[in-house]
Parts: sequence; structure tokens; C-alpha cells
Amino acid sequence: MPINLAMINLLPLHLAIITACNPKYTPHPSGSLNTRIQARIRSLDESNGDCYEGTFVYDARHGSGTYTWKNGNVYEGDFFEDKRQGNGKFLFANGNTYDGEFVNGVFEGLGRYEFEGGFYEGQWKSGRYHGKGLLLFTDGSSYKGDFKDGVAHGRGQETDAQGGIRSGYWKEGIAI
Repeated sequence: MPINLAMINLLPLHLAIITACNPKYTPHPSGSLNTRIQARIRSLDESNGDCYEGTFVYDARHGSGTYTWKNGNVYEGDFFEDKRQGNGKFLFANGNTYDGEFVNGVFEGLGRYEFEGGFYEGQWKSGRYHGKGLLLFTDGSSYKGDFKDGVAHGRGQETDAQGGIRSGYWKEGIAI
């Protein structure tokens, strides 16, 4: 469907739409902050080889988009003022994935992290397991309970690979 330019002029934002990455990035010539939307198609390759495809507001990544690092990592989701913020999915080059909430560019809130050998699903703070969560391994062993700074801490239940269950308290990753 073609863009209706008459409708674009009614919106109170300065917005760019990125459609593909290539080395021909040119900032919008106006450079002004005005109240009319200025939809434009442009590409953005970072000088380090990374690539962003998505929306910009006032020349900052803002809205939804996909950021691809030169090393193969990919983030697809929400951006706010040039940071990963809101809901998104992070695909690591090694095959691990995180699907959940981001705050200031890091895992924070509720999310699921899948890695070779298992997954963690639960609360995050500053990029680490923190709060209530479940850590489950492919051999059937698991820990369900409280986490702090990336390790079991507080009340929880551990199940070993043979089905044995231990309930109790953990401090800094060690059952007490």
C-alpha cells in the first residue's frame, strides 16, 4: 500500500523508517526538530559493522527495529531513546536466545533464556536471574524458587536428574 504523504504531514513526530542496511547512510537534510513527521527511507550501518533496521525518532532508534551485530548476535524488538527497552528477543550467535523484557539495554523484568542444555524462565534484574524463576536442564534436573544476582538465593526446590527433591533455603547458590 502506498504511503499517503498528506496523512504523514499531520502526525506530530520526526520519524525515519529504515528499510535495509547498506553503507549509504545519509542523515535527513533538514536536521531540524519540527512538529511535522518526516518519513524517509534510509539505511544505517554502524562504523563497526553492526546494522540497524527500524524506526528512528529525532535520529535515535525508537519504536520497533532489528539490530544485528557484526558477530552474528541479533536483537529484534522495542527501542526507546536509542536503547533496547520494552519487549524483545535477543538471538546470540551461539544459538542461545532471550525473549522478554529489557530496561536500559539489559534483561530486566520477565523473560525466558534458552541455552544449550536448558533454560531459565522468570524474573531478571540488571541482566541476571533475580526474583522468582525456574532453571531447568535437559537431564531433568531443576531449581525452582528465589534467585539473587544470578544464583539460587532464598527459598526453593531442587530436583536432581533421578527425580530426587530437596526443598529448603539457598544462600549465594549453596543449599543451607
